[in-house]
Amino acid sequence: MKINIKLKIPRRKSTKAAKYDVSQLKNEELQRKYAVEVKNRFECLMLENCTHEANEKNFNNIRDFLKTAVTETNESMLSKAERERKQAWMKEEILELMQEKRKYKGTEKYKELDRQVRKEFIEAKEDWLNYNCYLIEELSKDNKPRQCMKKSRNLQAIK
Repeated sequence: MKINIKLKIPRRKSTKAAKYDVSQLKNEELQRKYAVEVKNRFECLMLENCTHEANEKNFNNIRDFLKTAVTETNESMLSKAERERKQAWMKEEILELMQEKRKYKGTEKYKELDRQVRKEFIEAKEDWLNYNCYLIEELSKDNKPRQCMKKSRNLQAIK
């Protein structure tokens, strides 16, 4: 009698840090306010928790203080970044269906939602490809070979 043993590595749920819309910091006024806010929070944390001599010895404390100052400032001043689509043809409805599907993992509803997501995914990709092929045909009719080749290369890279 043979026994096959397979080791399974437990998956730990990782806590992902929230992503903030850093593009807002292009605004100079907001940029100045943000810098002042981070500086003030950092100095407050340093005064509350450490003396100057302890700071010189322990750089990990300084890093932790700076990290908390930046995260608190991000929460108060910046809005959260919207999630981005990984594929160009991905629609918001599909992303929402995928999110709902995760809730029902291990049930019959999960299988039903999985079929629906796959169907929507295939249809969306097909529509997107057809539209881009139509654009390439129009560019070739308008005698714009450079743009036509650029568009077709992008399609080949994405497939």
